[in-house]
Amino acid sequence: MKAFLFLVLLTTTWAMNVHDIITISLENNPTIEQQEQLLESTRYHTKSMIGAFYPTLDISYRMSKTKKGAANRNNINGNEANLALHYNLFRGFMDYHHHKNAQAIENAQQYRLKASKQELILAIKTLYIALLQQKEQLLVFEDSIKLLEQQLKETSEFFRVGLVAKNNVLQVEVSLANAKQNYLAAKSNLAYLQKDLEHYAGRTLLLEELEEVQFQIPEMNLQQLELMMLENRSELKALQHEHSAQYHTLQSTNGAYLPSVELVGEKSFATTADRDDQVVGRLEVSLNLFEGFSSHYATQRERAKLLALGAQIAELKQQLHLQLFQAHESYTLALSAYKVAQDALIQAEENYRIVSNRYKERVETTSHLIDAELLLTQARTNVLINRYGIAQAIAQIVRIVEVGE
Repeated sequence: MKAFLFLVLLTTTWAMNVHDIITISLENNPTIEQQEQLLESTRYHTKSMIGAFYPTLDISYRMSKTKKGAANRNNINGNEANLALHYNLFRGFMDYHHHKNAQAIENAQQYRLKASKQELILAIKTLYIALLQQKEQLLVFEDSIKLLEQQLKETSEFFRVGLVAKNNVLQVEVSLANAKQNYLAAKSNLAYLQKDLEHYAGRTLLLEELEEVQFQIPEMNLQQLELMMLENRSELKALQHEHSAQYHTLQSTNGAYLPSVELVGEKSFATTADRDDQVVGRLEVSLNLFEGFSSHYATQRERAKLLALGAQIAELKQQLHLQLFQAHESYTLALSAYKVAQDALIQAEENYRIVSNRYKERVETTSHLIDAELLLTQARTNVLINRYGIAQAIAQIVRIVEVGE
């Protein structure tokens, strides 16, 4: 499956292709940078959770002055330093679940970053294909203008010698004006698409240097694609890891019902006359008996969040299945329509040739020639729409299934 779900681009030493633009954009996109920094933050958070499995060492210092007697005689001045070592032996598995929670959050952020990259890649591919299509559409409108200008020249000559009425000339002039308007609109849209793509590329692009897109025509099995989608989709993976993180959060709240065991060692250094240096070691065991049901309600809260994430995962799966079905249908339709459009183009070209020759012999009317030109322009447009529609559908499927190119 991975072997055919890709766009094959021609390569030269000077041209820029879609992969060049993608590479530049991934390096400079602010959204990607934001997601990378968030990932870095989660990594440090995971590392900080490991600290709970290590002992802690604290030092404290206290300076005191004690007054004895009415005349403030026999005052005692002292300094005391304490060195305390704490080691957590058991805390209701809270530390374990906190660490697992941090790991799951980190994994979820990794998939969010991947999803952001995939969205950017799809946006660039979509724009790149649309730009190539609009570039070719402009050529179609240019040819349409040339044909209508030739028709206007012939019709004007027929009118000059009295073979046709004035309205025939006006018909061609109106059709030519419409063709020019279509050309100008297409040219404006092409300029906008070019400027938008230059924003991603970070440089000025020449239309001549953009490589044409070529594609293979694979047989796509929808069921197989669905299995790959469920296995690979980053947004789904991110939610699943968030679900795992929430599970460990729930388990950590249950730790409030379990005892806590801590080993403590203290060494004190005193300079007062009434105290000596001492070393104390103790084992502290504590168990929460009642805290106003706060742990109970905290557990219910985290369980509700866990169930909500489960529902969100189910909803996302439904949306992804629908997206894949729609993209697969678009691919199938564009593929079939492309073959029909190619045949229709051959017929439209032959029809225009016949009508044009018959018009020169005054067998066909001006309206018939204009109609033939419109059919030819539409046939050429349909070929472009469906050819690039196949490329767009493949790009969509690659994104939805998230299979490597």
